[in-house]
Amino acid sequence: MKSTHWTDKTLAEVKADIVARIGLRHPFLGVDPAIVHEVVERLTSLERDLWAEEWSRVAERFRLQGEALAASGEVSRAAEDYFRAYKVFTLARYPTPVNQKKRQAYRRAVESYLAAARFFDPPLERVVIPFEEKSIVAYLRLPPGSGPHPLVMHWGGIDMWKEDTRQGAEAFLRRGMGSFTMDIPGTGECPVPASPTAERVFSAALDYILTRPEVDPKRIAVQGGSFGAYWAAKLAIVERARLRAAVFWGGPVHYGFQPKWLRKALKTRSYLFDFRQARFSLFGVKSLKAYLEASAQMSLKTQGLLDLPSVPMLLINGKRDELQTIEDLYLLLEGGSPKTARVYPEGGHMGRSLVGPTPDIQGLIADWIVDNVGTPRR
Repeated sequence: MKSTHWTDKTLAEVKADIVARIGLRHPFLGVDPAIVHEVVERLTSLERDLWAEEWSRVAERFRLQGEALAASGEVSRAAEDYFRAYKVFTLARYPTPVNQKKRQAYRRAVESYLAAARFFDPPLERVVIPFEEKSIVAYLRLPPGSGPHPLVMHWGGIDMWKEDTRQGAEAFLRRGMGSFTMDIPGTGECPVPASPTAERVFSAALDYILTRPEVDPKRIAVQGGSFGAYWAAKLAIVERARLRAAVFWGGPVHYGFQPKWLRKALKTRSYLFDFRQARFSLFGVKSLKAYLEASAQMSLKTQGLLDLPSVPMLLINGKRDELQTIEDLYLLLEGGSPKTARVYPEGGHMGRSLVGPTPDIQGLIADWIVDNVGTPRR
C-alpha cells in the first residue's frame, strides 16, 4: 500500500522502520516497546490526522493516569506517567505540527512535560525572555548549591525540541554544570524562523543568562545537535567573547546548504517520514524553490565566517550520515581556530549507530565540555 504524497515510503516500510528503531533510535528512545507495537498495529495509513490521533489516544491515557496519581499524592508514579504522556504526545506531533491535530498533540506534549518536570531533581525553571515583541521560552536547571555554576546552552534540530533534551541536561548536571535549553529558529516555541540573522535569539538568551548570579559568566558553553549544530558553530565565532566552548554535533555549515546536497538529502530513506515538510517548516516556506533559496543564504562560508577565530570546538558526526553531509565537518577543520573532531566511520546521523546500540556520545561530549570550561568532574 503506497502512502500519501508527502512521503516516498509505504505504510509497511514506515512500520518496519518504527519497529527497528524501538529502544535504539530517535524518536523511539525511551518509549515502552509495547506502546509502540500497540499503535503500529492500529495504523492503517500515514495520513497526518490519523497518525496524531492514534498516538494521542495512548498518550492521553497516561496523562489522565498522571493526574489521578498526582491528586492522590503518589508523586513519583505521577511523574513517570506524565513523562510517558509527553513522550507519546511527541510522537503524535512528529516530526513537526503542520496540522491542527498535530498542533494539539504538541501543546499536550509540552503540558505533560511540564507536569512531569514539577518533580525533577534538580528542579526545572521555565524561563520567558522578552524578544522583539515576542518571547523566547527556555528551560533552566542548575546543580545544587549557590554557584556560580558553569552552564551549557544546548538544543536539538528540526524535530528534537527543548523538551527532548533531558538526556543532555542530566549529563551536564551530573558533572556539576547547569543546563539551559531552547528551541532553534523555525521549531517549537522559538519566536523566529531560520534565517541568516536568527542567531540573535541565542544572543538574547545569552544576555539573559548573564543576569543570573547562579551562573559563572566565564564558563558558558554551547552544544547543538543536527541542524542545531549550525547555530552552535555560528555562535562559536560570533559570540566568541562570551562563550568558553562549543560542540558541533552533526550539522551543516556550507555544503549542507547547497542545492545538490539538499535535493539528495530530501530523498533519503534514513529519516522516518515527512522530512521535506520538517525542513520546509524551519524557514516557513512551502515550495522546493523557496526552500533552496532560503537555505543558500545560511552558508557560513558565504557569510565569511569560517576563517575567523572561534572558541574551542568539538566536531562530531558519522561518515554515513544521509541527513547532514560529513563534508561540513571537514570544512570546519580547515579554517579558523584549531578544533577537535571525532568521526564515526560506520556511524549515521550525529554518529549514531545504524545497527545496534549507539555509544555514549553525549557522555563523551559532556566530558569534553568539562575539560574546556574548567569544571572538576564528579
